[in-house]
Amino acid sequence: GVSFEHGICELIDNSIDAGSRNLLLAFSIKDDQLTLAILDDGIGIPELDENNQPADNIQLVIRYGGKLAHKGHPFPIGKFGFGLSQTATCLSTRTTVYSKVNGGLWRSCFIDQKDLEEHRAFLPPEQKNNAPTIDAYLAALDDATEFENLQQGTLVVMEGITESGYSRTGSLQNFLERELGRIYRHQLASGVSMHLVNLDSGESASKVIIRDPLCLMTDSYEVNRYGGTMPVKGHVRLIFDGVDVKSYPPIIDPVTGTHAVVEIQMVNYDVRRVYDALGVQANATVGGKEVQSRKGRTNLGRAGFNRSQQGFSLVRNGRELRSGESLGIYTKDGTSNFFKGQVSFPTCLDRLFGVQYVKNRFGIDPRLTDVLRDRCKETINGIQSATRTDTARERARSHASVTPTAEERSGNLR
Repeated sequence: GVSFEHGICELIDNSIDAGSRNLLLAFSIKDDQLTLAILDDGIGIPELDENNQPADNIQLVIRYGGKLAHKGHPFPIGKFGFGLSQTATCLSTRTTVYSKVNGGLWRSCFIDQKDLEEHRAFLPPEQKNNAPTIDAYLAALDDATEFENLQQGTLVVMEGITESGYSRTGSLQNFLERELGRIYRHQLASGVSMHLVNLDSGESASKVIIRDPLCLMTDSYEVNRYGGTMPVKGHVRLIFDGVDVKSYPPIIDPVTGTHAVVEIQMVNYDVRRVYDALGVQANATVGGKEVQSRKGRTNLGRAGFNRSQQGFSLVRNGRELRSGESLGIYTKDGTSNFFKGQVSFPTCLDRLFGVQYVKNRFGIDPRLTDVLRDRCKETINGIQSATRTDTARERARSHASVTPTAEERSGNLR
């Protein structure tokens, strides 16, 4: 199946593959059911088939395995053709897709659970000249220029979502701002724009900003929060030419026409800058043990500096698949809480990274894991050692000892 979070990303992947530069996500919750709409300005779903004959292509793409060649993107994120159909059937009771090509009319088709039962699993034919109503979405935009008089694009409306995990649109909005800003950081940096419209709040749309775990992208939330970029501690390139990576024969990347390359960047956040930005004091020493105050742990954890969020992001063709992964390269522990890495690879290496039809699922080839571990271990060992030194320095710098809440309470009882 497809989870709610991953289903949204599958739909956004489709929009980006269609050449969209502007995306709008609108959502509302009524009677514990979520309605989610994604509008883009991509090239639209074509009206004609490969033989230039009229075809119900919207109906095609909401079938299982229905897939069209992406003329909007020569090397798309999508791969298997299950994204829209599986997301629609797994998450919503009814999904309607509207689309329009430049110079054409709006067309639509839907997939509805009850309708499928009544019609022996046959989808209805496309409806022609059936324009969607998007005024409520555009009213929330401070500048709706890109979507007014839309000449081309696609709108996907999913209704009756009950398994989203969100009962309030405010919480959903916070999640989308954080996750989409990170997962699509490279697309946002290249000029793609995403806006979120909370239809229940009546507030103006919010723009998704770049969230960069490595704190290297100049317009990112992290660079602004921590007062600049973080230094790169390690940069590794694996070139699949049969020489640099001897475990595999030469592999040509069709995008570049040269040997495929995996890029690995490793960063260790400056502990003092993080502590100062988050208002965290160094660990206190209680009974001979180092103990981080509860507030300090909370602030660091919320900002991503803990065991679960340390480690590597896996980025395929510019789109993040997973974050906070060890990838079998190292063992997570407290000395790596400020370590962030990124492994970027092209789609031609999908087999080696074990990319599945739900793209956040993967399984790296053991031989590749061995290569990654061998190339990265020296840098990671150095980062762990530096973190121990930096945290010790911060303890020495902090004159005021912060006693954990439990110790304060027990002390008051003595």
